[in-house]
Amino acid sequence: GNALAGQWLPARERAAVALATAIPASVGRVTTEVKMLGGGSLALALKGGVVADLGGPTDIAEKLKDLAVFLAQVGLNGAGEIDLSVPSQVVVTPAGA
Repeated sequence: GNALAGQWLPARERAAVALATAIPASVGRVTTEVKMLGGGSLALALKGGVVADLGGPTDIAEKLKDLAVFLAQVGLNGAGEIDLSVPSQVVVTPAGA
């Protein structure tokens, strides 16, 4: 829902705001949207239709660091989804798979 000024945000929305404020510049340049998925999971919509699934709202800094390293080393070409739900275990699903 939409929050009004002065209202407390539910935990799910607070997690999304915390994610948005933690995004490093290198990741922010390719991020188009912060998403809240079912079960409390968070994701980033990236340029080219790529989705970075961060899983639950734990270890966000480490997951974002993993994404920044992946982007620097590999980039987005050919990726459909980047699963970062487990820190230090990046799993990439090719586009169209």
